[in-house]
Amino acid sequence: MAIIIDGKSLERQDYSSEDELQEKIFEFPELLSNDDNLEIFSIMREVNLPNAGKLDVLQMDELGQIIAVEVKLNRNIQSRREVIAQIFDYISDLSNLTFYELDNIVKNRLSERIEIIDEENKLPKAIDSFLKTGRIKLIIAVDETNEDLKRIMAFISTRTDLDVKLVEIAKYNNGKILIPNIIVDNKSNDIAINQSGNEAMNSDFINFIEYYDKLGTTKYKTTGSSNRYRQVKIIGWPNPLHYEFIIRRNNFIGVEFHLESSKYEKINKTLQEFDSNQVGDYLITFSCSNKGNGRLTINIPFSDGMEKISLCMQNFIELTINKFDKTIKELMKQKNGT
Repeated sequence: MAIIIDGKSLERQDYSSEDELQEKIFEFPELLSNDDNLEIFSIMREVNLPNAGKLDVLQMDELGQIIAVEVKLNRNIQSRREVIAQIFDYISDLSNLTFYELDNIVKNRLSERIEIIDEENKLPKAIDSFLKTGRIKLIIAVDETNEDLKRIMAFISTRTDLDVKLVEIAKYNNGKILIPNIIVDNKSNDIAINQSGNEAMNSDFINFIEYYDKLGTTKYKTTGSSNRYRQVKIIGWPNPLHYEFIIRRNNFIGVEFHLESSKYEKINKTLQEFDSNQVGDYLITFSCSNKGNGRLTINIPFSDGMEKISLCMQNFIELTINKFDKTIKELMKQKNGT
């Protein structure tokens, strides 16, 4: 595509390297913004994540949602399998970090930015919540897309609850003119970015928690005050081991069991025994981070109703609690040397 300025035609140019495109994105984060009027801030380039390798650019929006940016030139794009693996690696690695852990990795540049834009210092808590619930935007930024990459990203966007975007940034006039073109974006389904939708979902979630805790059949009450997740703790279990309700994207609720400390990673073997089992109509899936933090997840559309979601949690606990309890107590005895 040619651009005409003052009667002169400007031809599209190639970037000299991925580093050049990465630098432009870092300098002008608005190249990747939506039309939602949320300001984006670049935090750091070449971020060494604990397990997923080096992330090209880390950004944050004004609500505290972390944005992971992977920069690719069309001539250097890896195989489809490698691109997909990178996407899941980045999101998995980031979702296992706290705000303070991530801030340490980026040499306190998150907290430095927050000091400038957040007088009430609410963003650290918001970032923690976004990370914990996996609400991380992943953007693939390219000079020129191809059909394979477009198809992959469209598939991930429509068939998973990951928040992904593919953006093409054309270069003209030696980089003085940059024109972004959003190729794939699932923002229409994104309740984390849309403030009004986010508030509505949070309100629905709180109403659900109140409904669940008031059920006469509920032996296992929730704890905490977050409007995005609530834990169900079992007496005698360490805090890092608990059941949990959690908001997922696209109006899904997660009914889950979390192992949130590698000190208890031996329990993963027990968790895996429930992988692909079902609770009623719902499938249980097992996942594990590189830190050894295992998780069992049941994703339920919120539209299925409060009663079905509540019953699913109760049945999920009843299905698993005896085996978990036996394994946990055996492990705790080993740790105590008894």
